[in-house]
Amino acid sequence: MVAAKFAWTAWGSSLACLGVLLVGAHNMEVGAHAAVVMAAAALGVSMALSAVAVGFGTLFPEPSRRSPGEMVSSFGGTLTLVVSLVVVAAFTSMVSPMLKRWMPLSGAGIESVRVAASSWRLAAAQASLAGGAGVALAIVLMYVARRAARKLEW
Repeated sequence: MVAAKFAWTAWGSSLACLGVLLVGAHNMEVGAHAAVVMAAAALGVSMALSAVAVGFGTLFPEPSRRSPGEMVSSFGGTLTLVVSLVVVAAFTSMVSPMLKRWMPLSGAGIESVRVAASSWRLAAAQASLAGGAGVALAIVLMYVARRAARKLEW
């Protein structure tokens, strides 16, 4: 049950996030390399945030609460908010140095193209790190959430 909830939330948030990202990259005329790197990082963030929401929802259930608005103010809801902010800040700090290298390159000449080509490996490594960190966080939280769900079942 926990894996199914995670799969649906990760799929839905990733689809929405990638759609907005690709439309934005197209409208801002960002290069294909930057769009791919941002998409990889966005998938990692989507998976991590989905795992945080589903994982903490399983770890800190509040069956006595009837309204979804009450659940947000609970300990699990507050912890989810704080951890989500930390995850977004961490992923932004991982990817933003790469974006600073590419953004001023629109029409800057052939020398900037050589710099961009040489920084592609670094950017791909940063995106891999960001995406890999999201997947690793998702795996750990889903493992903990599945163990907690087994304890709740009778």
